[in-house]
Amino acid sequence: MPAVTRVGDNNTGHDDCPPIALASGSPDVFTNGISTGRVGDPYNPHGCPAHVPHVGNIASGAPHVFINGKACGRVGDPVTCGGSVAAGSPNVYVGNWGGPVGENEIQAEVVKTTLWNSAQDTTDNPDKTILSLPEIARNMANKSESVLDEIGWKYLAKMFDRWLSNHNGELDTKEPAFIIDYDWLISYEGIRYFHDDLEQSAFNEAAQNYFSTQIKKYFKDQTEFDCRESYESNAPIYCNSRTIEDGVRYNYFTAEGVYVCLAAFMLYALPKGKIQNLSSNQYRVTIEEVYLCAFDSFNFEGDQDYLFWSYKDKDFSKLSVFNDNYRYLKNEHFRAFKRTYNRGKDFYVKTNLHKVVNFTPVTFEIELN
Repeated sequence: MPAVTRVGDNNTGHDDCPPIALASGSPDVFTNGISTGRVGDPYNPHGCPAHVPHVGNIASGAPHVFINGKACGRVGDPVTCGGSVAAGSPNVYVGNWGGPVGENEIQAEVVKTTLWNSAQDTTDNPDKTILSLPEIARNMANKSESVLDEIGWKYLAKMFDRWLSNHNGELDTKEPAFIIDYDWLISYEGIRYFHDDLEQSAFNEAAQNYFSTQIKKYFKDQTEFDCRESYESNAPIYCNSRTIEDGVRYNYFTAEGVYVCLAAFMLYALPKGKIQNLSSNQYRVTIEEVYLCAFDSFNFEGDQDYLFWSYKDKDFSKLSVFNDNYRYLKNEHFRAFKRTYNRGKDFYVKTNLHKVVNFTPVTFEIELN
């Protein structure tokens, strides 16, 4: 995915003309603290024995990311006088489709810049803090002493980028979910405990009884089922589950990275198998494979609190902070932010699927009336 170009970044040059730096860019959107290049922004004047002095401009850019109404310039995009953009950000990228992290990061920064002067900064309306949450999360990642926790904070930053970069909207199963890594998740001892428990009892007697009701509801007239399809549609059909929430095994101090990006979430066991008709209403069900995944939603319903955040110090604290730089964030603040600024699109969060290895097929019989 191509890097975003900025003022001072070179193009390739053309013919006998040498590489030239971009002269100007966005007046209010910055990448790595440097003005971001857009379609139409000029390079410094230049010439060569084959050409009189002239100015080249970024000719085309990202099809889905716009800055001040102009497409974002990237490495590889053409320059009007010849050649192409040659240099850009070391860590901000924009592809040719909607949704990737780099694009959300740019869009979230645009939203922050656009709303900043009108945004409030009070206990009841901590809007500037909400606009700064991606930056705060990235700074917490940089300060983290644990590689696992660093990853969790980076996930959170990307989630806030996505949330802020889209207009106000509710959960939609048709929208792509945000994906986190299952192996990272179960690297935490507390989460691994629940994973092992679910894996070992994925299709115990209680699971068989529960999944029988799911078969009657979703697979009554079928000979095969694969609940991975429900995973893809963000509405999992499962045979067993575990609720992961604040407790002795799992809390901020034992699994900071997971706690900050997921908080409470679900682990699901999704089966795949066959249904065989034995008589008019008697069926044999065979579970051939089971897959595990975590599932959550990034929204702000209910009355959950998110503790202390400071956009001035780019910091988060779980403990009480007697400092005017910090704001105590609650779900109601995010709901008010959505109403006021028409920003904040909720979305689902899930891991990749984890196949249970060495699973012994399970067979049982049920009646389907």
